[in-house]
Amino acid sequence: MARPSKYSEKIAEEILSRYANGETLSKICKDKHIPERHTVYRWRSGYPDFGEAYILAQEEHVDALVDEAGEIVDTEQNPQLGKLKADHRRWLASRLNRQKYGDKLDVQHNHTLDITPIISKALERLSNIGVGLPEMKLIEAGDSD
Repeated sequence: MARPSKYSEKIAEEILSRYANGETLSKICKDKHIPERHTVYRWRSGYPDFGEAYILAQEEHVDALVDEAGEIVDTEQNPQLGKLKADHRRWLASRLNRQKYGDKLDVQHNHTLDITPIISKALERLSNIGVGLPEMKLIEAGDSD
């Protein structure tokens, strides 16, 4: 028997709710009344409201993963297994939401430095000691010809 593939608000809401609560899409799509994963992916682009809601659900899904990682650390009897499970969830969260949970901090700094006064003083000193340079016109910052 084929799995349902027609878009349904009720099924879409169930998928989004379960996904936002931390359940994987693979697990959700194993239920007989839920369409396969590739159908859900098509719904994201085919139904803009669903696509936007999916993005919000994914943000909540990532938060649920991090919350679950903390719970695992607190409750797992086997420390090695607990670390493995928690680290996996934190790693996955860092990939799904790099800005919030990613390791890399990207800092960019741009600064414009006006060296015109320094060049002018250097040219004046050269002129004072008798070094002849060809006539040069200095362009003030912000000027363009």
